[in-house]
Amino acid sequence: MNQTDIIWRNQEFRLYLGSTGFSGIAFAMQQLLLAWILIGILELPATQVGVIQAAVGIPGIFLMLLGGARADGVDPRILLLQVYSLAPLLPLFLIAIISFEQLGVLSVLLWGLGMSVVVSYSSPAQQVILNRVASSAVQKAVS
Repeated sequence: MNQTDIIWRNQEFRLYLGSTGFSGIAFAMQQLLLAWILIGILELPATQVGVIQAAVGIPGIFLMLLGGARADGVDPRILLLQVYSLAPLLPLFLIAIISFEQLGVLSVLLWGLGMSVVVSYSSPAQQVILNRVASSAVQKAVS
């Protein structure tokens, strides 16, 4: 039995893939929603959309360093539970700003920054869990 067969027989690895897959889909949908709100609803020009998307994404790069340090310092499962318990507040925030007719560049920027924080803290924790679940077969697990 080769390493690839072994990793796929590992139930923890399959659960890991399922959970990261679903969370990845959710975050990707929110990224698409960000662009759609900026372009389709607020009808901003491309240059403004690019600047806003950069303003949302660039802080996440630096926050990911903090997220990685945090994931190394605590149980990553607990960190993911904390992050994922706060993540549903983002769509609720979006619903609230739409309900109160406050949808604008600033509110969308705040929502996007919230998403960036969630991704920046969840991604490193997911990677730590991958190393634990896949252990010696981590190269096969990521390829």
